[in-house]
Amino acid sequence: HRAVVYPNNSATMYSLASPGQISPAITASTTTADITSFTLDSDFLFSQSSPTARLFFIEEPVIYCFSDNWLLHDSSYGFDSNIGDSFNSNTAEVITNAIQTGSGSFSFNNATLTRNAMVSMDFTLQLNGSNERQSIHHEVHIRNVP
Repeated sequence: HRAVVYPNNSATMYSLASPGQISPAITASTTTADITSFTLDSDFLFSQSSPTARLFFIEEPVIYCFSDNWLLHDSSYGFDSNIGDSFNSNTAEVITNAIQTGSGSFSFNNATLTRNAMVSMDFTLQLNGSNERQSIHHEVHIRNVP
């Protein structure tokens, strides 16, 4: 895990090249009297303060991708600000190969005053050679509140 302050765009979330945005790896944590302390891999100082006094903990990003009738997952590329260009079908894991071709899509809805950000995933399952179909709509709520 790593810590990040004020992650307001993809470059600060996915690139270790942004000095002062993402901490070095967290190597240990200790809790004493309800206070948790974290040890970093090396000395570090965030380049700016969080305007909302929040600290976020992140892991290496992952990609989900629709390709023909496949839903694939890849996590082998590490931090990369060109996250969309990093997908590697040779290292990707197959989630399913029963997607109706052309039915898969992702959409992102920014946070509003009444809800957090949300990613929606829509696709239709269809087994090869079958006329049976099942439409799937899944919402992933991005929790970014204390």
